[in-house]
Formats: sequence, C-alpha cells, structure tokens
Amino acid sequence: MNNKGFTLIELLAVIIVLAIVSSITVMAVNGSFSNAKVRSEKVFINNVTKAVDAYIAENMTSGWGADYAGNYVKYESAKNECDDVSIKCDVKVYRKSFKFQEVIDSGYLKEKEVVNPNNKEKNADGTDKTCYDDSTEVKVYRDSDYVYCFMVKLGCLDKNGKAGVINTCPFKDTNSGLYTNNSNDYFTVDLKEDGSINTPSKIKQDLADTPR
Repeated sequence: MNNKGFTLIELLAVIIVLAIVSSITVMAVNGSFSNAKVRSEKVFINNVTKAVDAYIAENMTSGWGADYAGNYVKYESAKNECDDVSIKCDVKVYRKSFKFQEVIDSGYLKEKEVVNPNNKEKNADGTDKTCYDDSTEVKVYRDSDYVYCFMVKLGCLDKNGKAGVINTCPFKDTNSGLYTNNSNDYFTVDLKEDGSINTPSKIKQDLADTPR
C-alpha cells in the first residue's frame, strides 16, 4: 500500500489554485449583482416616465396659450427638414408645471413604487435619500407640433454628488432655474450600462432664451 502523502509544495499549489478560483467567482457574483441593480434602476426610471406621461396625457393637454418658454432647433437643414432654413428649423415651446405628488395621488404610481433600487447614497444626517418631497415639480413642455415631454429631478437618482433628472425632452431648459448647463446635474438618459454617467450629455440642444 502506498501511504505517500502530499508534499508541502503540492499543498501550496492546491491552495493557490483554490484562492484564484474563489476570487474569480466572487468578482463574477459581484459584477452580476451590480449589473442587476443598474438594470433595476433603468426599470424604475422607465416606470416613472410612463406614469408621468400617462398623467400628462390625461390632465395637461389644454390651456397652453400663455406659457411660452422659448424656441429650440427641432429640424435639420442638412436633411431638408426645414421649410426655410433661416427661421423654420426651430419650434416654439410652452411650459407648465405640477407637483410630482399629483402623479401619486391620481393613482398612476404607488408611493412604495417610487424607490430606486440602485441608490446607495445617504443624506448628510445618515438617513436614506428620498425620491421626492412636497416641493418636487414636474416641468412639462409642449412644442408647436403638439409634442409633449417633461423633466423632473428626483433625489433618489442622485449619483456621485450630482442630481439626476429624468428628461424626455431633446433639450435642456436653461431658463427654468432648475435644469442648467452646470456640472451639478446629469440626465438619466446618459446612464451607461454599468450605471456610470456619459460625458458629455446626449441632450445637447438648449432651450433658446428669446423667441424668433
């Protein structure tokens, strides 16, 4: 009978192999967990977007005459989309706003659904960041083609010290005092697959300050 055991070198080799396999497994599990949370955040953003869109379609389709906000360039002369390249590439935009709480009160979202599963940041006092409060506003825009879009800043989308804005518009409203060109905001459409933020923003066109 051969009673020869493992040598010290053989045991060390086995331990090293097991350590490498273990570390690879841990990294794979952590990566899958992180990706799942990013995907969950995208689902959350999509659900909020659909709920706000449904509220707007039901409650915000009239009474826009006195709410002019500016112009933005909607069409491209290079694609022959403009009637007159000197004045007809842009459209007029009108703006209204309402409290985000109205989306909850109207039943388009439940309060427990307004939770970002990918939010790990906390307030300065250690409490969890909330998505919204009584002051949270949704800014709704309607262009002269009767196309609607909106912007809303939710605290639970804050990331890396920046405020997250759900923006379904093809522009940033530099006149509103809420969504600007500064580095303190980012737009959720700019989230990469790993949850980081694209630079520069995909939304490049600012709402013009003056009408044409």
